[in-house]
Amino acid sequence: MSLKPILEDNELSVHARLLFQIISSLSPKKGYCFASNDFLGQKMGVTISSIKRYLSELRKAKLIRSEMVPNAMGSHRHIYIDFYSLRRRYIDSLSNKYEPKSWDPQTKSYRKREE
Repeated sequence: MSLKPILEDNELSVHARLLFQIISSLSPKKGYCFASNDFLGQKMGVTISSIKRYLSELRKAKLIRSEMVPNAMGSHRHIYIDFYSLRRRYIDSLSNKYEPKSWDPQTKSYRKREE
């Protein structure tokens, strides 16, 4: 999926959009991102508390979900991109707004297509 709709989503802060892009770039190999807030903060040049705020914004928008997974040293976080919500938010909403039109040579303009 193209990141363009997310990068142009004015309902999200610029920092949340950038964080989503970073998470997305760190997810393809395993299907999730396991980066710490500290690492993400260093990548973006912001504080850990800012990262928490941007993650919360992405969760609230239902673009990501996360879970804690136990390991030998305690647990670590997996951040998953919610592709179902992405589709509903960006792809389906765009296709619902699109109305097929056809060229009318008489009026020299587009008009709603008759089905």
